Amino acid sequence: MLDHEALVVKYNKMEESWSRLDRKDVIGKNFFLDIAPCTQVHEFFGRYQQLLTSDVAALVQFDFVYMFNRGPVHVNISMSWNPEMGLATVLAREIVG
Repeated sequence: MLDHEALVVKYNKMEESWSRLDRKDVIGKNFFLDIAPCTQVHEFFGRYQQLLTSDVAALVQFDFVYMFNRGPVHVNISMSWNPEMGLATVLAREIVG
């Protein structure tokens, strides 16, 4: 879960396992700059920025390839924005097969 400045405010166990980054090293860091720099592309970061312009709750879904140290991981991203809370949720599900 990210705030409007893309700072990580919550980080679940699944992402911790995938990224091999401990929660304590992630909370408070910028997701796009410090945690997942491979997401600094229009197809991901651009969609995040676009979501934040909405003054109503919104959701986008798309496929993406995370570039981890152990290699690429194909995922489906569900990214939602809650303007009342000022929080975005980014969920990644690995695409197998």
